[in-house]
Amino acid sequence: MILIDRHLFPPSKPLKFKRRSFTHPPTDTGHLVEFYQELKVDEDYFLLIEYLQMSIEVIKLRERASRKEVVDFQKQATQKYLDFIAFMESFSEAKKRQLIHLICQKYIYWLENDPEDEWRWKPHLSPPAILKRKDSLPILTQWIIDEPQNSEPFKWLGLFYFNTEGGLNLKDEYFTALERSLYLNPKDDIVRKVLISRFFAWIDFSTHHLLSDSGYIGSPTEDLKLCLKIETYIKDLQDRNDQERSNALLKEYREMIQGYQEYAIFRKQNSSLKTSFKEWKTSRLSHSSKDTP
Repeated sequence: MILIDRHLFPPSKPLKFKRRSFTHPPTDTGHLVEFYQELKVDEDYFLLIEYLQMSIEVIKLRERASRKEVVDFQKQATQKYLDFIAFMESFSEAKKRQLIHLICQKYIYWLENDPEDEWRWKPHLSPPAILKRKDSLPILTQWIIDEPQNSEPFKWLGLFYFNTEGGLNLKDEYFTALERSLYLNPKDDIVRKVLISRFFAWIDFSTHHLLSDSGYIGSPTEDLKLCLKIETYIKDLQDRNDQERSNALLKEYREMIQGYQEYAIFRKQNSSLKTSFKEWKTSRLSHSSKDTP
């Protein structure tokens, strides 16, 4: 079982999550049609259904109407959405959570059936554009406070409301939300894969300037510790291909970090030389190939 520090999410302490606006309209009409068909089972969602239908029309209008017509119709759709949000205030917390579950679970289904099958390995997943961030986060926050042992609200928060402003931060609440979700449900490979991809993104950020001679961003020592953490997650992946793929990338990053540490020692011992990391690495590879029979 993967453990995290329990003090990160103490049940008795309310959680405060940054609210981020998300104003981009939905862009996939097929998915929207499929989704509002499912919403029809509950008459309380009629305003949301109308908003989705109008959003589909906005997408179609972009291809044939003037900018003014599109903007005017978009304003009408936005007002319909605001009407639904006002109406949703009358919902019980359970009903609000049911809607979040329906939206996010359906979004996961679409992603899972992506023919490219690459979405799990992308560190930044856009949230479902059906319910905006600022309207989803209060529901998720209250859900977490009320049910701190339920992995689901932590999962949706970590998957779709990951904060990318100001760069990556391993102590970000969106990282810890995913870790908490995985701690509560260790069999959830979706969460595990996204966590691995985000940790890789952190190391990639640290190392991406090395070969352009701009230096190492961050701490090699801390990043090697993170490699150990990633290794733990990889061991628990249920798919052998996923394990092999992740281990290959982990090996590549480890070698680069360790190589930089050796280079730092070389520079310290040869301070008068202006050898860059790229030149040093090329020289090492050249000598290695000559020594190989």
